[in-house]
Amino acid sequence: MRGLDRSAAPQRILCPRLVGREAALAALVASFAETVRGTGRTVLIAGDAGIGKSRLLATFVAHARSSGAQILHGQCIKAEARRPFGPFVDSLRVLTNVAPAPEAQPDVFSDPDLRYRSLRWFATTFADLTRRAPIVVAIDDLHWADEGTLELFEYLTRAFQDRMALLVGTYRTDELHRLHPLRAVLTALSRGRLADTLTLGPLSGDETSEMVHAALGLGAA
Repeated sequence: MRGLDRSAAPQRILCPRLVGREAALAALVASFAETVRGTGRTVLIAGDAGIGKSRLLATFVAHARSSGAQILHGQCIKAEARRPFGPFVDSLRVLTNVAPAPEAQPDVFSDPDLRYRSLRWFATTFADLTRRAPIVVAIDDLHWADEGTLELFEYLTRAFQDRMALLVGTYRTDELHRLHPLRAVLTALSRGRLADTLTLGPLSGDETSEMVHAALGLGAA
């Protein structure tokens, strides 16, 4: 049997610039500016799968990094849904001068004292980092987050309020069934006015055309 010709596999064409998300990007940049002034913020980026949440976040992160922010990025993974605080632990691994995060066991929430100490450890560690420069803690795919990650995310929205810290999370709206655990967190954040939500919709026809032309290196449509 002939081997697969990998060179013949279709290549994904990426648009070299952000299209149709200028207002959302401006909102993120404004939140970051507030953070730099010492008022911590939380922003949620919501939308269906493939709508452009990760691209928007990556574009913003590049801006924040170029402005001197420390970037701590983690991603929730469906297969690791029983790994408490997983994306937050991963986000800190890029910093060699931070003490290792506590290894939380899946049953960490059966011990209230251990649970509280774990939450405080993360909050204190992130707060210490803000003494050097503003931080952006970005967590992708909250719809796949474990229980500990969701509780810590909500906890940090309060802990970051008087710090140079911006907390950003993305999630798929089409994954949130009626009893999804993320719904309770979103409700609490909304009631407490603890987060701003940027909901991304489909691109317009003109924006889609512009994106295709930009991706192919063509002139304006």
